[in-house]
Amino acid sequence: MKRKFVGIAAILILILSTLQAQDAQFAANNLKYSHDFYSKIHFVAIANLPASFKYDRYPSGGPERIQCDDGTYTRQHAKPWLHSNDKMRRGLPIDYPERNRYVMTFALREDWGRTGESVDKETARKLDGWVKLAEAALSVSPANAKLLNKSETTDSRAEWAFEASSENPNGIPARLTFRKPLSDKSENVLLHEFSGPLRLEGDKVVPEGVTDTVRFGFGYMMRSQEGYEVSEFVWEEMQQAREEKNASSGKESLGSPAAGSSPDASRQSTAAQESPRKNSP
Repeated sequence: MKRKFVGIAAILILILSTLQAQDAQFAANNLKYSHDFYSKIHFVAIANLPASFKYDRYPSGGPERIQCDDGTYTRQHAKPWLHSNDKMRRGLPIDYPERNRYVMTFALREDWGRTGESVDKETARKLDGWVKLAEAALSVSPANAKLLNKSETTDSRAEWAFEASSENPNGIPARLTFRKPLSDKSENVLLHEFSGPLRLEGDKVVPEGVTDTVRFGFGYMMRSQEGYEVSEFVWEEMQQAREEKNASSGKESLGSPAAGSSPDASRQSTAAQESPRKNSP
């Protein structure tokens, strides 16, 4: 009986170990997918730690913008930051870029970093540090990530919440939340929230202790056929409506995703088409 119990325990340990390895692989694969996808599209990040700010970045050497309580900072690729007095709206939730319905004039990005006042070295260093922290959150290596919960949200999304222990013995775990629409049948999911111990040490980001926590929400904007940009939530609604229309008519519209195609495939296609357009200064 004792030998049988030991055998069962060993099998359970093996199963648990296998499941944990699968969890870690799922998180690692989709972190890479998220990093690659966000690098090809208008990426948006909201932070409330280490400070409250909103960061926009266009791909392929495009312009950048940071909005915070001190105003708005913009820059063209490889150019200095410039400041204007337009402050970020207070109290933006970190899921704002993912879930809110908003639009933006695509031509606006042409003005980023072309007007404004020069900033001092200390401010520029602070802004560069915020950008590095946002990038680092998309580039973590959660080798020991484990799935805490898989659920459905109230806005019809599938959600995976992972936790990864800190490399620092005194550090706190990192939390990673992936989401995608329930209608998306692809295997890939996007990282939408990250919290964990990261801090700047010189020009590098390193994992640190409990007092060095960052918290980010991530999302994106897409260029619509009408010539303006729409938030992720609006884009998904547009694609879903288009797919339903195509399915009901039994036809495929020119330039539209095929009926039954996933929002993920549509995102990838648009990202590939948009990147070259956003190379211009």
